[in-house]
Amino acid sequence: MTRTNTKTVMILNAPPNTGKDYIAELMCKLHADIIQQMFKDSLYAETAKFFDVPEDTLREWCADRFTKEQSSPHLGHRSPREALIYASEDLLKPVYGRTYFGDKLAERVHQSPFNVHVVSDGGFEDELTPLYDAGYKVILVRMERKGCDFGRDSRRYLSRPDYTVYNNGNAISTVNHLFDILHKEGAL
Repeated sequence: MTRTNTKTVMILNAPPNTGKDYIAELMCKLHADIIQQMFKDSLYAETAKFFDVPEDTLREWCADRFTKEQSSPHLGHRSPREALIYASEDLLKPVYGRTYFGDKLAERVHQSPFNVHVVSDGGFEDELTPLYDAGYKVILVRMERKGCDFGRDSRRYLSRPDYTVYNNGNAISTVNHLFDILHKEGAL
């Protein structure tokens, strides 16, 4: 497909605990022209609505490694992680299609004044399609870290990454590597 848009979307595809959210946040702090996005931003809103809990509360539960895995009566006796997976895979995608979260992200990218978007939660092939269809330059980065795997997560490594980055725990080194990739691709 011919690229018809000047916006770049860098997808960080990695298992839990690889530091992808922190890396994306750090990239934004160090470079004013970058914004962090997540496929699951829409999922938080939809899950909170379904379980009738405040979205900010759900996000707080998910941000804490302990509470993220603890069953809650407010979420139908599911953990926050399980509630997100349930809402995504059993409620939303069967109704709106497998590209639903990619569609929502493509809309947010389109509406954003930023040209470089770092997405810290890539893990489903179908979610990439709307980004390609919108003509964005999509850079798929597989992040790996020793001792980390997808385990109970519903996401997986995506096929055909453009780059593979090893996060050995040195966040600045990893961020600099990602900046190098963005420069090489002409996004910065």
